[in-house]
Amino acid sequence: MFPDRQLIVIDGVCSARPELADLVDVAVLVTLDDAAHHHRLRVREGAEYMRGWHAVWDPAEEHYFTLVRPPSSFDAVVSL
Repeated sequence: MFPDRQLIVIDGVCSARPELADLVDVAVLVTLDDAAHHHRLRVREGAEYMRGWHAVWDPAEEHYFTLVRPPSSFDAVVSL
């Protein structure tokens, strides 16, 4: 696709921040339904961790993906 460039893949919510748009050629949002997402986190991190996670990250993700970087602002959205 870009023969004269090195391909670098960065994951994580903040990697697609609008302030970084001039550094990113293609932004892809990968989504997972909430039940599967929470199940994977619970298995990986444990139930105690998840109580704190929901309190902090649910509102933060809602804000981010509604006001800062809605799915329509990505070049592609992939749903798993």
